[in-house]
Amino acid sequence: MQLNLSGLLAKNRPLANLHAGKRCFILGSGPSINGQNLLAIKDDVKVAVGWFQKHPDCVALNPQYWMVADPDSWKRAKEFLEPLVTFMLEQPFRPKLFLPTSAVDYMGALPAAAFLDLHMFHYDRARTLQEPLDFASTIPSIGQNVIAPGLMLALYLGCNPIYTLGCDHDWWAWSRQEYKQKHLPHFFNANKTDEIVEKHSFDDLQRTIRVQKYEYSVLRSYAESRGITIYNATKGGALESFQRADYDSLWFPQNAHEAAAPIEFASSCANGALAMLNDGNNIAALALIERASFENQGHTTQVEGLDYLRAICLARLSRHDEAMVAAQSSLQREPHLISKAEVLLAQLRQQLLAEAPITR
Repeated sequence: MQLNLSGLLAKNRPLANLHAGKRCFILGSGPSINGQNLLAIKDDVKVAVGWFQKHPDCVALNPQYWMVADPDSWKRAKEFLEPLVTFMLEQPFRPKLFLPTSAVDYMGALPAAAFLDLHMFHYDRARTLQEPLDFASTIPSIGQNVIAPGLMLALYLGCNPIYTLGCDHDWWAWSRQEYKQKHLPHFFNANKTDEIVEKHSFDDLQRTIRVQKYEYSVLRSYAESRGITIYNATKGGALESFQRADYDSLWFPQNAHEAAAPIEFASSCANGALAMLNDGNNIAALALIERASFENQGHTTQVEGLDYLRAICLARLSRHDEAMVAAQSSLQREPHLISKAEVLLAQLRQQLLAEAPITR
């Protein structure tokens, strides 16, 4: 069947940079997640993957997004996808469920799909991360592990920073001898789960690990080029592709008056805003600038140039009066940008004169 990709994927367009500057947690299925208090992130942006409905706190967490990518999910639907769909239909919340277009025939034949908030995405081997991620178009074929498309979705949403949880990846460290005796553990059945030996040889597994490591490295580079940081907040495990973060010491909203976010995060937001400006995503850039300004408060050392960036964003959004105020603030507070701010002010004055009503 010929897919109408543009029509099928158009539903994803409003999600671009929807959560710009907000942190996001990717909820994996590794057993380590059982030892972490997930209710602390109840109010954060969350992307659940796979069969996270089996977690006892799933309903309370109310993940806004859900990613399923393994073809076995719909090829063995009664075992995997159907229980997830049933779970979603029984809840008062409706997460946005993301599936690759290879599942479109199955979902089209499933009557219950009409009651889901279903979103599709399409892998394209010709796509690379040299261009901005766009779930309203095709995306790179990066999906050896469901965490990878989960990360791509969080990046498309504009989230910063992004944390992975329950991404143990313990099998990365198995020896050939250990492999013969191991099961692939999940948080919902840490003692007896998938018999991975039945699916892949040890050498096959090493090849998939190399692919996963490569995919994570290009996603990390893509994020860093846009001022976005991906952290691994998993407790233990073998995943070292991302900088480690101690989940228990993260800055949570309820500790806002007790802990100060590091100035590095304000700098990261500013760099992300600059990348968004270069991509033409002015609304997302403005959101990141406002977040950086918030993080700047109360620090002796501050990120500079935010007023000038804000003026550029507002001018591009045709909010010329506000842009004038920001440019004037830049002129007063950012001496290294005086010449640029003066040029911008002159351009804004001309624009405002051109827009002024003619009076007699």
